[in-house]
Amino acid sequence: MTADVRRRLRPPLTEGYVGNAIILTVAVGKMAEVVDDIPAARIRAAIMKLNDDYIGSALDFLEMQEDQRRLSRSAGNFSATDLSVTSWMQLPFYDVDFGLGPEEYIRAAAFYYARQCCVMKTPDGGAKVGISLETEYMEGFKELFHGLVPAQETVHALANGS
Repeated sequence: MTADVRRRLRPPLTEGYVGNAIILTVAVGKMAEVVDDIPAARIRAAIMKLNDDYIGSALDFLEMQEDQRRLSRSAGNFSATDLSVTSWMQLPFYDVDFGLGPEEYIRAAAFYYARQCCVMKTPDGGAKVGISLETEYMEGFKELFHGLVPAQETVHALANGS
């Protein structure tokens, strides 16, 4: 997962900072645990370890690398069992004013590999999820998703901003 560290740095980045300030963290679980119960506590624990010391250590590690590009996430080094989930729920996309009126649609520009997921808020307070999967896994994903959240409840939840 990528986590926003703007407020975790000491001193924190300024309120108006618009550059990337993200760091990777990992929550590990067996597939059966993920299917039976989404391990929110593990995700929360992975994010909570991102304190100023941890971030400083990660930055030191990056500075020591001769070729930082080899560390990037790509199809060549992204395990077939991995799922990358990024939350943009806290990013103020709908507060940006370019002088052309309100935004019509905002989303991640691209997914560069399979099993990447991005969660964003909608203008009405709901959430939208973009996910990229290999074609052969789409039907199973739809069945699992609608088994967890039936279609009518999904529409109702989105309409009510849940």
